[in-house]
Amino acid sequence: MKIKKYFILFILHLLFGQIGFAQIQGWEKIKNDVIISYFPNDLKKGENFIVIVYPLQKIKNKSKKDFFSDFLRKYDKKISNTHANWEIKPINQNDWTAQKTLNYKGIERLFIFRTIELRKNEILLFQIAYDKEADYAEKYLKRLSYIFDDIEKMYGKKIDIHTTTETSIPPSKPTFNIVKKLPKHKDYIMYGDIEFGIGGADGVFEAILTFHDGSFTSDINTILNKGAAFSKNANPDKWGNYRIINKKLELKWNGESNYEAVNFYERLYSITSISQIEGCWKATSGSSTGTSTSIAIDKYCFSKNSRFSIESVATVATGSGGGYSGTEKQGWYQVKNNVIQLHFDNNKRQTVTIGITKDKKQLSIGNLILSKK
Repeated sequence: MKIKKYFILFILHLLFGQIGFAQIQGWEKIKNDVIISYFPNDLKKGENFIVIVYPLQKIKNKSKKDFFSDFLRKYDKKISNTHANWEIKPINQNDWTAQKTLNYKGIERLFIFRTIELRKNEILLFQIAYDKEADYAEKYLKRLSYIFDDIEKMYGKKIDIHTTTETSIPPSKPTFNIVKKLPKHKDYIMYGDIEFGIGGADGVFEAILTFHDGSFTSDINTILNKGAAFSKNANPDKWGNYRIINKKLELKWNGESNYEAVNFYERLYSITSISQIEGCWKATSGSSTGTSTSIAIDKYCFSKNSRFSIESVATVATGSGGGYSGTEKQGWYQVKNNVIQLHFDNNKRQTVTIGITKDKKQLSIGNLILSKK
């Protein structure tokens, strides 16, 4: 690790001239004529974590947000060589933060910037960079307060660090206890029909459970959480009978008189390892009625360190205009057979069914069918 560190220092010396060294609690501080860099003083081999403070910037004839956006564009051009969008958000009326993930030699690395207003029209730029799914990052992120204390001593300015760290430090991993399981059944199935909607023909997918008595239901999550008897009483329209003739699945929903064959179906299997679901999965649906068109996109991402994120985006277009809404949630997850428990960072929990196709290309979470990105 020392060889790597000294190599970094040599490069900094070539780029920025004279280097000064110091130590603060938990960090090694490297200062030159242009930037100040901080490395964890116990950084281990294979770990990547750096904090950089850029020189004081004076803003003229533009807003802080515009100045920040210009800086990020220049950073992309000179350093990251990418045009992926930064997610820029206000911290308060004076400061802004931005982050995005870049792929560096096959590793997803998270870059976080924020502005720190020292005086009117004078700001510092602060950067954190580390491997996105690294388990060690939480330990170093919790030490950021010592760096902010150091900056306060240098510039005599009290800094609010909370918004910088609260979106970056995941809460501690909760204790999971998955006791719920699906009742005895025959098969867990994903089936699809062809429907004509926006953009022409499209596949519409749904997951069902079949039982040995010839019945089936799409009310899978209710069964998992409240039992089959409750589901049959509360949601009888989500039950019916099925049969397979000449390898074709036919369904007859309650209240209907005839069986109808589905276009295709495939069995869903239990999850035996989180590596089967690692990565991102997406589902897109849409509808069109008259002059109104709506599209919904759901993206689920699962990391190998048991973190997940869910992004949901909905757009509506009408003859007179349109609208857009989006949400993002994060948390921890655990999988056991056909059950996944999601523990959100706001302490809410959700327990739903999960299954995967034999080719590992489609995933069922509850009744949502997602495809591997």
